Amino acid sequence: MNRKLFGIIAILVVVALAVPAVFNYAHASSNANRTVMVYMAADNNLNDYAYKDLNEMMNVGSQNGINIVVFIDYSNDGAYYYYINHGSYTTLKSLGEVNTGDYNTLRSFVSRAVSNYPANHYALIIRDHGGARMGAARDDTNNGDHLTLDEIVSAISGYHFDLLGFDACLMGTIEVYRTLAPYADVLVLSEQTEPGYGRPYDDVLGYLVNNPSTTAADRAKNIVDYYYNRYQNAGISGVTLGAFDTAYANELKQKLDDFVYDVANNRGTYRYYKDRIRYYTTDFFYDLQADLMLYVYLSGYFVSEVSDTANAIIDLYFNHILINFKTDIKYAYGMSIFYPSDYRDYNNLADQYNSLQRSQNTVRDDLLYYLENY
Repeated sequence: MNRKLFGIIAILVVVALAVPAVFNYAHASSNANRTVMVYMAADNNLNDYAYKDLNEMMNVGSQNGINIVVFIDYSNDGAYYYYINHGSYTTLKSLGEVNTGDYNTLRSFVSRAVSNYPANHYALIIRDHGGARMGAARDDTNNGDHLTLDEIVSAISGYHFDLLGFDACLMGTIEVYRTLAPYADVLVLSEQTEPGYGRPYDDVLGYLVNNPSTTAADRAKNIVDYYYNRYQNAGISGVTLGAFDTAYANELKQKLDDFVYDVANNRGTYRYYKDRIRYYTTDFFYDLQADLMLYVYLSGYFVSEVSDTANAIIDLYFNHILINFKTDIKYAYGMSIFYPSDYRDYNNLADQYNSLQRSQNTVRDDLLYYLENY
């Protein structure tokens, strides 16, 4: 992963601008249109980037009916709740040492933000390392504990977000999409690893403050554009970011099930081509993830018997699910699937993967069964 140090200057600027005030909620925007929550798990090697993120947020600040509330766990100074003002932040609460990999930490933050900063709409960004189907929000002080997908669901159960995003690596997967679709209107996810600098929060929040009534879909489109353009302008390649409409999650599942059914009924022909199909599919995460749309397309290309169901998936994805996607990686289309190129890796990781209850019974299970076990 590309993790360049940000530098001591940013740290000094943030410290100088900080305005502590314990349990002070007086700055809440009345009649708020949106409350944006940023959950920053920085008790790891991303600690220095947290200061950069805070600086960018303070360049905009809470205004024009927008509340910006941050949880941050530093690697050297415990954890805090902040309210982001223009040019400063207010310390709402000092938490001491906490575990960002404990779902109660995330749930407490969301609950407090919703209770103290009620709004018409809510957005949640989880900022940290990501591990695709395995989750995010690693805490090195707590033995590398992190939030699994099931724990994230437990943390946000009962809440709904118009936009839910991960400022983290590798979270653009079918497993993440399907698991979190019931809790948000739009998901913003990266199929590839992310540079350590993460999102351009000044651009993203600046657009929101200047367009407070914009839809979640429009905001997501702009997040993708700002993110991609910033790294392209900086000469950093190999980045991806996508925005996805969750309204079609169940329909996508059905079409993927239809695809697997066709594979099963044509297993002899499919097995002949399966290694070639997998070989030409773009890999992510040390060859553990495969680009889903390319895999489906190649399946239909090589095996005509599955082309109808493959094309139905592709049509649904590009015409309805994918809101916006930007990358300079050839043959990457925004969403991957857990499908190791080496079947031994699948065997080694299958038990760990299947412990994620809400992401079980995906197309991956049936697909690999038909391709490897008949």
